[in-house]
Amino acid sequence: MTDTTFHDGSSSGSDGQLAALFAREPQRTALTALHAWHAEISGLPLRISEPAIGAMRMAWHREAVDDAFADPPAVRRNPVIEGVAAMRDMPGSPGATALTGIIDAHDRDFEGRSFSGLDAMAEFAGAGWGKVMSIAAGLLDPEVNEAEPIAAAGEAWGLTEILRSFPYRAGRGLATIPDDVMAEHGLTLARIATGREPELVRKALQPVISLARERLEVARTQVRQLPPVLFPAWAPVALSGAYLNKLERADDPYRADLALSPLTRRLTLMKASLTGRF
Repeated sequence: MTDTTFHDGSSSGSDGQLAALFAREPQRTALTALHAWHAEISGLPLRISEPAIGAMRMAWHREAVDDAFADPPAVRRNPVIEGVAAMRDMPGSPGATALTGIIDAHDRDFEGRSFSGLDAMAEFAGAGWGKVMSIAAGLLDPEVNEAEPIAAAGEAWGLTEILRSFPYRAGRGLATIPDDVMAEHGLTLARIATGREPELVRKALQPVISLARERLEVARTQVRQLPPVLFPAWAPVALSGAYLNKLERADDPYRADLALSPLTRRLTLMKASLTGRF
């Protein structure tokens, strides 16, 4: 199985961390920490196969966030937690509730998450990646009131990230395709996990790819309205189109090479920062 490096697997960091480089300090450090924390949370279901152990890890992170934002704070000695704890006193700080909401969204993977339809997938993308994007926007500009463009960009980014992690989610028996689409193609999570029917699975993934493209087109139009200071918040979605193109061209979604070179990622983000287009 090809390593898609959809989290922090590349030498130049995750897409979110790369986007954070376009922010000024102290927001740059805060956004880098936020994306590192989310990569840890969203990656737990892809690394831990035992639901009970995964639930314990999620509970630990939930308690760690609550402690870090308590009064007085109690910051656990963990680099990821120390990073998000540093946001506590910043203007636009998300607070514990926003962060634990993201944990709750990803925790459902350990509870046997299923998607009734495409709308449920978009809701998950928004509750995870979309919320991270919203928090990033708030840290960059505490007076921000651009919920709709950020929501569209966040859903497009999140759907793309879910698709990029398909081989890992499939291997863990985690849902990547809505129930109604699986039923239409005669698929189950167990059948998808075998990896023996790549062409059938490829067809079943197409409605999800189409949804991601639909949200991406909305985001392309709406982010042009945003002030330049918010670019580091929405920048990760500028790479989504390239990832979706690679996935659609792949004959086998289980072995698709969806990685972009560090140079391509940087040039794409630089162009988007200068033009507002991607």
